[in-house]
Amino acid sequence: MKEVESLKLQPATELVSPVEQKKRFKHLGSTPMNKSMKMWEVDIATLEITEAEIKDHQVMTPQKTFVNKKALITKAGKIYVPALNKKNGLRKGKEHIKKHNLKATVANAE
Repeated sequence: MKEVESLKLQPATELVSPVEQKKRFKHLGSTPMNKSMKMWEVDIATLEITEAEIKDHQVMTPQKTFVNKKALITKAGKIYVPALNKKNGLRKGKEHIKKHNLKATVANAE
């Protein structure tokens, strides 16, 4: 038995060096918006509202042509709502926070 245990094979693969991965866009969902609407960024903790930052980038199609796309820059601790103006954006943000039970003091802001 001792001879059989000593003949166990060692794994042929080993980790040489970790490979850096490229940063990719993560699809979180899409929101239908009219031309006159803006995307607003609402801070969950303080209910501060600012206009969200949208970045333009190009995507290559299977036909080897480039198409312009827009991507929303997301930040931790914030939610994003489409609205016509700042007042409606804050109202929609509060509704979203209440609906999803996010940690915010909605009662203090009213």
